[in-house]
Amino acid sequence: MIYCDYVYIVYMESSAMKKLFFVVAMLMLVSGVMLMSATPTYAEEPAVGTPEDNACNPGGVMEGKCDTDWEWGCGYYLARWISAGGWGGNYAMNTDCVSLLPPVPVVAVTEDGSVAGVDAAQVAAIIEICKIFGGGEYCLYSNQTGTQATVATGVIFADSIFHNNGLGDANCPPVPPTATALNISGATTGFNPVGFTNNELFTVLGLEPHVCSYSR
Repeated sequence: MIYCDYVYIVYMESSAMKKLFFVVAMLMLVSGVMLMSATPTYAEEPAVGTPEDNACNPGGVMEGKCDTDWEWGCGYYLARWISAGGWGGNYAMNTDCVSLLPPVPVVAVTEDGSVAGVDAAQVAAIIEICKIFGGGEYCLYSNQTGTQATVATGVIFADSIFHNNGLGDANCPPVPPTATALNISGATTGFNPVGFTNNELFTVLGLEPHVCSYSR
């Protein structure tokens, strides 16, 4: 009888230990899962020092050209713009850094807004339309920017930024780092006299109704 009692007690202690071990193991498992869930992962962020992290880094398109904080700051955004597919991607480039972007691919468009010979669904994210008038070339882009250059030299003397903040210089975006001063605030339809139609401005390019021009 004593032997049986001893066996029973040992059995009870063994069962209790197993239950305790099971509970502790489950707590450790749940804690581990919660810890893994709470720990952010940065696998999608490029490694520091690589051209994918900053275009100013060795191997980047701006290597050896970055001497200011503005260039290094824009190099960060440019690297991500490139990684997202460039003009064909959907990365919203920092407006202060637009001047660093490469030339916009020219896409032929017709007056009714359709893209000549190209499936509209496959057209690059940015469309360019240029007009030559009075010795100047005016190029407007569907990313809400534009340039004005002299036909003879091709030198850009003014940049344009389209917006919806209302007319007046006070409503214009800040002067871009590459510009020197604000030229004028006006309506987007102000480009009609140089050859742009309302259809090109608002349907094809999708420009905002107001524009600010900046001197280079």
